[in-house]
Amino acid sequence: MVSLPGVEVSFILVYLQHYGIRNGHAYADKDHLQVSIEKLHPKQVENEVEIRGPPVSKAFDKAGNPTKVE
Repeated sequence: MVSLPGVEVSFILVYLQHYGIRNGHAYADKDHLQVSIEKLHPKQVENEVEIRGPPVSKAFDKAGNPTKVE
């Protein structure tokens, strides 16, 4: 397998940034990949996400039973 350190490093940095980690560093050579994160919080910050489903009129039929996806 051919190793492309630059691709691995940029992928790791984009992945870290996607999850809100802005102070990460990645280093690679042909055999190793090292990732370090400075000032990492010991506990994940609370993040509340509201996920809304279908309206009640579509989620349940007239008898109050959940509708089925076909």
